[in-house]
Amino acid sequence: MHAPIHLALSWLVGSRLTERRDRRLVTWSGTLPDVDAISLVWGVESYVKYHHVIAHGIVAAGAVAVSCAVFGRNRLKTALLGVVAFHLHVLCDLVGSGAQGQPWPIVYWWPFSDRELFFPYGWDLASPENAVVWLGAIALTCVVAVRYGRTFAEAFLPARADAAVVAVVRKYLKPLRSDAAPVG
Repeated sequence: MHAPIHLALSWLVGSRLTERRDRRLVTWSGTLPDVDAISLVWGVESYVKYHHVIAHGIVAAGAVAVSCAVFGRNRLKTALLGVVAFHLHVLCDLVGSGAQGQPWPIVYWWPFSDRELFFPYGWDLASPENAVVWLGAIALTCVVAVRYGRTFAEAFLPARADAAVVAVVRKYLKPLRSDAAPVG
């Protein structure tokens, strides 16, 4: 799946955490596996060889758990949700990152094993299914924005900017607010 989808889904995993720092940690934990895409700098062959290998496995998941536990305010919850977001990323890549009808494997146990895991019924990266997941994530983000006053923009923007995004969403989706007057 595409990075913005991972970002939104990961943020949704941690969206109910009370501390902004913890929500950001969970969000970036679910986006971290794509750091191995930097292998593209060394060419397409390197990208094909190392993406879904270096940062999509057990070692990176352990690093996520430790980092969230060290830097989170609610350490245990943040670490657990960080690992959930990380594995959601891996699951989404297994299901929605194929190309030309071929699944793209994950080498989850690297560097301990080169065994590839794949899901034979997945779909291509550029697919209607991924578009539906993206639209669903955006819709859920809007619900959270209206009800709780935050969006996944808080992962990469200052709090004031996220508040501005929330204000726009609330302006157009006011009926979703739990404290809004009932219609009819």
